[in-house]
Amino acid sequence: MTPVSDPKNNRILLALLPFWSPLTPPLGIAVLKGHLQARGFEVVLADFNGDHALWATLSKYVDILRRWVPEQFHGNLFDYAYDVIHNHIMAHIHRTDDGRYHELVTVLVQKNFVAPPAADAIRQLVECVDHYLSVLERKVLAAVERADPAWFGVSTYTTTLGSTLAALRAVRREHPDVWTVLGGGVFADHLAPGSENFKAVLKVTEPYLDAIVVGEGELIFEHLLAGGFRNGRVHNAAVIGNRLVDLGSPAIPDFTGLRMTDYPQMATYVGRSCPFQCSFCSETVQWGKYRAKSGDFFVSELAGLKNRYGGKAFLLADSLINPVADDVFGATSDASLDLYFDTYLRADPEVCDSARVAKWRKGGFYRARLGIESGSPNILAAMHKKTTPEQIRTAIRTLAEHGIKTTTYWVVGHPGETEEDFQDSLSVIDDCAGALYEAEPHAFYYYPLGQVYSKKWGKDYGAVDLYGEQYADMLVARTWILNAYPDRAQTLARMSRFVAFCRERGVANPYSLADIADADTRWRTEHQAAGPMLIDLHNFNHPASRPQAARGSARAASRLNV
Repeated sequence: MTPVSDPKNNRILLALLPFWSPLTPPLGIAVLKGHLQARGFEVVLADFNGDHALWATLSKYVDILRRWVPEQFHGNLFDYAYDVIHNHIMAHIHRTDDGRYHELVTVLVQKNFVAPPAADAIRQLVECVDHYLSVLERKVLAAVERADPAWFGVSTYTTTLGSTLAALRAVRREHPDVWTVLGGGVFADHLAPGSENFKAVLKVTEPYLDAIVVGEGELIFEHLLAGGFRNGRVHNAAVIGNRLVDLGSPAIPDFTGLRMTDYPQMATYVGRSCPFQCSFCSETVQWGKYRAKSGDFFVSELAGLKNRYGGKAFLLADSLINPVADDVFGATSDASLDLYFDTYLRADPEVCDSARVAKWRKGGFYRARLGIESGSPNILAAMHKKTTPEQIRTAIRTLAEHGIKTTTYWVVGHPGETEEDFQDSLSVIDDCAGALYEAEPHAFYYYPLGQVYSKKWGKDYGAVDLYGEQYADMLVARTWILNAYPDRAQTLARMSRFVAFCRERGVANPYSLADIADADTRWRTEHQAAGPMLIDLHNFNHPASRPQAARGSARAASRLNV
């Protein structure tokens, strides 16, 4: 069905649903709000992802998995838990037979943790999700009643998709006159247009979802609100002549209405897209040509955000800061803003230049999130990373020398990764252990569309449904793996070995604010040039808030997904 009439007013409720990294307030919907309000719309934000009661569910869910899954199979426990629970929620809202539903939950756990769970564990997980969805629907409907919007728009990612569909369905059931819109980063890969997953979600949501926005959201959503909703359900850049947002004068993120004290860091961005083409990435597919704000505009924006919302720590949600690092950190240094920046960085030659990195540190560069991916020259070449293991070692040590926290991300199980390749990654960690703030491993993900090498991999190896075609009706958006070496079992075994190896060498992978505080304490003790602890930066302008639940995959926070 569709709403009973045209929109009754220009009020829009924009939301983010759990579960997504609770490190910063939701930047995507704040950018949309800034853009749309400047054009006469009234926008209200609802951050269900920052809701403590809802996050308590994930903590409970993880605790159940931790108790029932043998420790040697935990691997990256929280990362796997995200994969299990988001698929579990999808299965819950699309189930038609409890027997098959419970059977699928068992498969979800087994495929991610190797060990088959006991029936009592499955019962506890099911009860946990059932309670969560009842609370979520109640909170979403209450927010809609308070805002009384004409439009309910949700930004979604893979890990929030189940919660998002549950919310959209509930809003249509109780408020059939409200128009519903869905956008976000999920359409860059997991639900890439043209994929089987996209077609399946488009079909199953037909009764309660009016429009889908694919790609950079501001201009497309603005077009939709101006009457473009009459032209079908799927809207992309073609409807606006493939125009892109002008980053010479973009909208300033507007976080008004959100509880900023819930988050340890603020958020904004300098550029969109990426000038590189790594094999597994979807940034360029999603954002198109790389472009960035000017240093002067960025400094002005930072000053305004700091004065309006407080806070001294900022996550820059760029895919990479390398192209503009000299300009950005030069500008922030000259402006004496006294801010600290956490952002994503490639281990490129400029990062090996100590004098250059010292200038970045002076400009507030505080934490570098390095997509190292592998320590193997063979895998780095296959990924098109354009770097070498020795360059990686030098970059890590140079950043650490200046106190910049070195968070490193690793891909385990890339197609063709041999045991020798895997050992090369461990060798880099071993050599650089004292210079590593964090090492976070991720099992290789494959999407039939969206990644730079999606089509090539599909042609070379072929793909299968990880959880089985017989459950496609419940999962709707399916998870695919390649028929490639290493296989799933080998990848999971390497993940567990990776985590154990890092733990033995004292390299952290923190997931809660308490874990981050411990990691910060170690870093400051061992690195004299280190900046303040994150919790101190948070509390400088904000009162201490209750600790958040699991941080989730920090790497995922790199996307704006507006």
